[in-house]
Amino acid sequence: METEGFRELTLPDMSWWAVREGLLNAVVHRDYFLRQAVYVELREQRLEISSPGGFAGGVTPQNVLRHPPVRRNPLLARVLQDAGFVNRAGLGVDRIYDELLRLGKPLPSYEADEGHVRLRLPTKTHRAFARCVAGESRAGRLLDLDDLIVLRSAVDLGIVDRWSAGERLQVAEDRAAERLISLRERGYLVAGGRGRGTSYRLARHHSDLLRGRDATDLEMPLDDEAVSLRVQAVLAERGRLANADVRRLSGYSRTEVLRLMNRLRERGVVSPSGRGRGAHYVPGPKLTIRPRLPGGTSGARRK
Repeated sequence: METEGFRELTLPDMSWWAVREGLLNAVVHRDYFLRQAVYVELREQRLEISSPGGFAGGVTPQNVLRHPPVRRNPLLARVLQDAGFVNRAGLGVDRIYDELLRLGKPLPSYEADEGHVRLRLPTKTHRAFARCVAGESRAGRLLDLDDLIVLRSAVDLGIVDRWSAGERLQVAEDRAAERLISLRERGYLVAGGRGRGTSYRLARHHSDLLRGRDATDLEMPLDDEAVSLRVQAVLAERGRLANADVRRLSGYSRTEVLRLMNRLRERGVVSPSGRGRGAHYVPGPKLTIRPRLPGGTSGARRK
């Protein structure tokens, strides 16, 4: 249980609702022609539910969150629904995802072949994520399931783009991009790059809370002045840099690198040299090369 002032936030190892939905899905959608049982196993940091028979009707682990409901045993499903055990069609998987994420758990995962379906429900808790989601809800900033999936992906991966977000959301990349833009506009994410190659990270405040200040400091992109100083220092040490070298140092696109290097050339800090594939930059007259310092570092000082 987490306490904050007079508030309490209960964070169990597992959501009762998620386990209930997982078990009901296993019972309702299993293949009863196979003389096997539904197995529930508690393992280190996860609960596994396995049921006989693969997915039915085109459902796969890659689309289980979005695929229209398919019932292998419709009569059984109707009986359990009338008895109040099963919610209306299409809510079970959504609820599993939502329950786990709001408790700070990683995303659930499915594995399937012709003989079985296995659902893995993680038990490890990211307490800061659960506190953050609860705090946003109390402040009236409700996060829906897609928001939670993208934000948890940003916590786990550090950086997300339309492709990685689409994979976790199980939607087309254009729809994933719309969700990323929405979270950026609401202040949860910051964008880097342009166009289809745009990547997203947690905004500084959220990154400090959810990934830690040390990780944030290492991962946050440098601003233009910091990139400029880094390029000057490395150029002073190496004596030459190609456009590709500057892209690796800065994370900038080719066009952004050209703009940066043109500004440095106008200030006399760098000079272009060579042509075509051999084109590169060398120190300009206003870049002072300092002797290598103990420990193998050197720097650049602008006059």
